[in-house]
Amino acid sequence: MRFIKTFLLLVILIGMALFFLQNSAVLEQEFVFNFRVYVGDYGWFSPPVPFFFVVLMAFGLGGLTAIIMLGLGRFKFGSRIRQNKKRIRKLEKEVQALRELPLVDNMEINVTPLQATSQPQLPAGSGENETR
Repeated sequence: MRFIKTFLLLVILIGMALFFLQNSAVLEQEFVFNFRVYVGDYGWFSPPVPFFFVVLMAFGLGGLTAIIMLGLGRFKFGSRIRQNKKRIRKLEKEVQALRELPLVDNMEINVTPLQATSQPQLPAGSGENETR
């Protein structure tokens, strides 16, 4: 699995390098971020940055977001695993306590004897006890 992850990372990095090399003229253009509030003349302007910086920041923020999301999922499942392990230990202790209990502890067995009959009674209409 680690080999596959490393291979995919290498493919992505090579793809990014090719993208930057083939589009160097476009990516070297200056880019200015601006944020204007349309109430008055308030606004914020960034210093001019090359466009490749914007693209790199987008890749970086995407990677950071993915790491955070994966970390949250891992944290959630890690806490669930800890809870399940705790429950398993509790249930194993309960099973061990039940195994240590004696099987029979002066139990009285009440069996009622069957009433002896001279002849078994057959249901009416069976043919053997009918008078002819």
